[in-house]
Amino acid sequence: MNMTRSLVAIAVAALIGAAGIIAWLHRSQAQVLSPTLPAGIMATGNDNLHTCQPFTATNHPTRMIQVELTGTFDLRDLHPIITQMDVTSPWTSGNPPTAPYNKATPWSPKTRLDLDLDLGPAGGTKPEMVLIKIKVDDPTVKFRTDGFAIAAGDTNGRSMFCQFSGGFGLHDATFAATYYKPHPNQKTMGSYNIGLILPDTDPAYTLPIIIDPMVQNNG
Repeated sequence: MNMTRSLVAIAVAALIGAAGIIAWLHRSQAQVLSPTLPAGIMATGNDNLHTCQPFTATNHPTRMIQVELTGTFDLRDLHPIITQMDVTSPWTSGNPPTAPYNKATPWSPKTRLDLDLDLGPAGGTKPEMVLIKIKVDDPTVKFRTDGFAIAAGDTNGRSMFCQFSGGFGLHDATFAATYYKPHPNQKTMGSYNIGLILPDTDPAYTLPIIIDPMVQNNG
């Protein structure tokens, strides 16, 4: 730290105290993103999902995983019902009846919305592409309408997930996840961000929040 900056720091400390000067000095330094759990994944903030390649008879999702948040929305007490179903043309929504989706998510830390997609390469026995639908039953909670209802949560998420026209609504959001394995001998983990708008106790305001589930793309 040079003399000029030292004098400025002393002046600032006199006004805002020791805790304030620590925060001020921290903000004045260039911030560098660090790997988060699992190792090797870099947070990128809210990145728009890229647009999916057009779905065709030979390139389309083969099933949909629906994560329904039931009852009154409480961020600390989410009760998702996770089901899976077939997908039919035009391959942008599920076709009931549904079946329970109960693949274990052994990693830690985790959220109630984490998923193990268990995808595989084209031509194999596992699906190469699936839809994920997030549905919120509480009518007072809405998805963001600025293009960030669902966003990539990290660098792997940017390659794993994509969006398509008509996928985002006020109370649900559907997007696609595709097989992605950049390292042949490692499982691929990634995350996406769910952007929601909660009502405030004062109707003049709203409360935007982000939930960032972790997803295992493949085994």
